[in-house]
Amino acid sequence: YYVMSKADLEKNISLTLVPYGNAHIDGETKNITCQHGEKECHFNFYEGCIIAKGGQDQIQTFRAIAELEGAAEMSDDVAEQACKKFGLDFDKISACRNSDEAYEVQKRFARMTEDARQGFEKKYVPWIVINGEHIDGDDFADVLCKALDKDPHKS
Repeated sequence: YYVMSKADLEKNISLTLVPYGNAHIDGETKNITCQHGEKECHFNFYEGCIIAKGGQDQIQTFRAIAELEGAAEMSDDVAEQACKKFGLDFDKISACRNSDEAYEVQKRFARMTEDARQGFEKKYVPWIVINGEHIDGDDFADVLCKALDKDPHKS
């Protein structure tokens, strides 16, 4: 979150966040099973709808998701507070979260995830791709700053 809070970051990156992870979709039943259980799926749907309905400001959208993910306990109330804090329309996001649109967003994220992982035997999260190249690492800030050729610990 620290790196994403930097001023003018959007001038350096175009961010695509795909909250899907290692989930699995059963195309016949439309059931989605998440690696870490039902709660992960619930909030993947929220995050997908934040992305789909949050508007064009990718940084504010990411910050709302980072706020939700960074909460001591994720809840519907925390999702609402995070959206409102960053100026996102929670009513639209909530309506999406509780509709078939959320499932369609997850299907799109599933395709994006599988496309990004194509040809790789090892599959884990986070799966970071920068400039079309998979980057092995799990520290998003470190990976991003190295890609931007900056020290992540300097302001």
